[in-house]
Amino acid sequence: MLAVNILSAANGVVQVTPCAARLYLLSADRNEEVKDMSWLKKLTSGLRKSSEKVTQNLSSLSRLFGKEKIDAASLEELEDALIMADIGVSAATDIVAALKGHKWQGEVTPDAFRRALAKNGLKF
Repeated sequence: MLAVNILSAANGVVQVTPCAARLYLLSADRNEEVKDMSWLKKLTSGLRKSSEKVTQNLSSLSRLFGKEKIDAASLEELEDALIMADIGVSAATDIVAALKGHKWQGEVTPDAFRRALAKNGLKF
């Protein structure tokens, strides 16, 4: 029977069969695969949570629609909702700043909202 020498930090040199060596190497590759999968699962889970937060906070945004203008209290509520949805403080601040200075013509609709953001260089 053939034997392969494998260095072991704890015990010096250990002799194993080629089959055992292959199994060892395959299990090491499998462990790397499992680590990558767990990272991917963590990323997917994090993105799912952010998406759920955005969906939950869209009710704040929908309350803006149908009004003739957006008042300061509504903008503050919108900014809080965007921050809580993990959009980020600077992005939320930019969105609210773009909406503060906008002159609304008629009713605030989702399309008018997007146009107001686009007019200020923000596209969604």
